Amino acid sequence: MVVVSLAPFFVANAAVLRVIRLLRIVSIMKFSRFSAAMREIGAALRERSYDLLVCATLALVLVLLGAAGLYWVEGDLQPEQFGSIPRALWWAVITLTTVGYGDAYPVTALGRLIGSAVAIGGVLLVALPTGIVAAAFSDAMQRRREAMARALEEMEGAGLE
Repeated sequence: MVVVSLAPFFVANAAVLRVIRLLRIVSIMKFSRFSAAMREIGAALRERSYDLLVCATLALVLVLLGAAGLYWVEGDLQPEQFGSIPRALWWAVITLTTVGYGDAYPVTALGRLIGSAVAIGGVLLVALPTGIVAAAFSDAMQRRREAMARALEEMEGAGLE
């Protein structure tokens, strides 16, 4: 185990060892099916999949509108950064996810306004799925506690303590 972890420092081409390490991580993840919490998270994600899809769709629309806006406003001024829709999409995704590498940024007032809208929308759209998943997980855990309480009451009613 230690050999596999330290091998990339001593071996020039340790890609095979990295793949083996990745396979070990995947095999460990299989144990999540035995964890009640992981099952509850999976159920929560399935239960709120429509809400999460709406969030993803809103993010896609915001990215497309932001990229098109910057292409239209700044494409002629900064053709290297915003001269095509794919280049503008790069900026929109980086801005929406709040990474902000700084390699491309708007210079006009209207471009900065669009950039601000995309950045604020990104912060809001990152927070939405987090709240949705947290609420779904909380609901699932509450249902689990209620089911356990009912089962305990039934056992006590039947005289099986």
